Amino acid sequence: MYIGTVKESLVKVNFIDPLNQLSDSLKQHILNESQSFSESSKSSGSVNSPLSNLTIVMIDGLGRRKLKHFFDSDINESSYLLVSEDAENTDLISFLRYPVCGIVSLSFLEKQLGTLLRALDETGTVLEPGLLVQIALKIDEKREQKEPIKELVLNRKKVIGIFNDKEAEVFQLILHGCSNQEIGKKLYFANSTINMVVSKIIRKLGVNDRTAAVNKAIRNGWVVAER
Repeated sequence: MYIGTVKESLVKVNFIDPLNQLSDSLKQHILNESQSFSESSKSSGSVNSPLSNLTIVMIDGLGRRKLKHFFDSDINESSYLLVSEDAENTDLISFLRYPVCGIVSLSFLEKQLGTLLRALDETGTVLEPGLLVQIALKIDEKREQKEPIKELVLNRKKVIGIFNDKEAEVFQLILHGCSNQEIGKKLYFANSTINMVVSKIIRKLGVNDRTAAVNKAIRNGWVVAER
């Protein structure tokens, strides 16, 4: 694991790189660009730029507990820029709960370094555009979760090869909260037939009862909550 600091006259850049993903040339490039922006900020009268004490943290391979330790033990009030090699990692958004100045992918850091540092210098924060889309989707998801559930619907495509047509139909009525007797009346089957189908569903899912079967189907992503 690499933890190092590179200093110039106006800037200090710290690197926390558990998997050694940052090349020496990239580190030097980051330092040079940070120095350049800091000099411009100083000449224009700007103060307290995040670039004056920046810590770049490669979060791949760095557990949340370790990351929290860095924040808690930071006595120099460094500005933290979190970087991940996986740009599609939706879990990156969860790191916004920490006191960070930005979150970007490694490719964005390499290709858009000048834009990134300018944003940090001028606004104090930076977030990769792709993550903004993910945040918008998360907000919509949270908003939808506040609406009451009208119906639980079995996604038939996801249970192909698991349930046959009759079992899928019965399970959908279980999701509606129907008893075995009510299911029999709706489907015009004898209670004994429905009891047998429900027992078969429970065995297939490896659970003990109907409630556990519904919970497992939800956990498996087979059920859609319509609102």
